[in-house]
Amino acid sequence: MKLGESPNHLDAKLIPRQTAVKRMLSFQNTWYQKFPWLHYSSEVQGILCFHCAKAEERQLADLSKRRETVFSISGFRNWKKAIDRFGEHEKSQSHKFSVQQLLQQSQPVDHQLDSQRKAGQEQSRSCLSVIFTSIQYLARQGQALRGHHDSDGNLLQLLKLRAQDVLR
Repeated sequence: MKLGESPNHLDAKLIPRQTAVKRMLSFQNTWYQKFPWLHYSSEVQGILCFHCAKAEERQLADLSKRRETVFSISGFRNWKKAIDRFGEHEKSQSHKFSVQQLLQQSQPVDHQLDSQRKAGQEQSRSCLSVIFTSIQYLARQGQALRGHHDSDGNLLQLLKLRAQDVLR
């Protein structure tokens, strides 16, 4: 099965209905808005999870614990409790694992490392700025940076106070 780049949201009228005891159950178009990962596959005549099926196609889901093959291979067709099952699948570890695997595969390792390094530099730059402005403040006030002990100096106490602002 070959998947495209986005989920196939086929009109609900074209998706086969389910015959219950005294009524006909059908797929609802509103489910696409609530669960945008829903993907109709004409090959299996059912609904798949786009992320799980894509991970399965790329053989990334092999390490997943308790894969839900109904959402990645065979297709879901039970419309009676569909919303409950879709919600359960969205919260499942196999779904989260598939999404994570696809995200990691979409960016090269060097790009991921570079963006992580840049984020670390930005945080370090922000902390260094707090240290410099704290020293400037104490110098303008004519206060000593150090106290009698390393743990009771004005600079250390001011940095402890300002650290809460940096962490937010």
